[in-house]
Amino acid sequence: MYLLPGHNIPLQKVEKNGMLVSWEEKGEYLEFEVSAPSQGWLAVGFNEEEGLAGTHLIMAAVRGKSVHLSDRFILKAGDHRALSELGVGEKLELISGEENASGSRVSFRIPKLSQDDYHKNLLPASSFHMLMAYSREDDFTHHSMMRTSVKITI
Repeated sequence: MYLLPGHNIPLQKVEKNGMLVSWEEKGEYLEFEVSAPSQGWLAVGFNEEEGLAGTHLIMAAVRGKSVHLSDRFILKAGDHRALSELGVGEKLELISGEENASGSRVSFRIPKLSQDDYHKNLLPASSFHMLMAYSREDDFTHHSMMRTSVKITI
């Protein structure tokens, strides 16, 4: 955890298997930046329990100059769905995204407080198993080439 110049709130980060996830509190939101050494999709997810089922999953893919960001939920291993399919609105706001020969990077923000059963309350001092994953392909149904989980405290 460290402070960015001119910021009073610490930026937190986790780096594992070539993937970097950093986040900071910005009022009612958490802002995330996720990068991976791949030109396919990348994902980050949050679950109070270890394992895939019950994970709030955020997936992103950069295709040319457009960025596709998807708010999802993992019902069981191999079955993740867009929240719109489950009757819930997305809470994500895209900030930026880019892709180049060395990989992909996406920034987004999400409210800290949840209003439904699929999002998590991402409040300071709360602990989660954070899923980190990326793929060679932009298609969200394509399997990951790297997936791991780390215990974090927001």
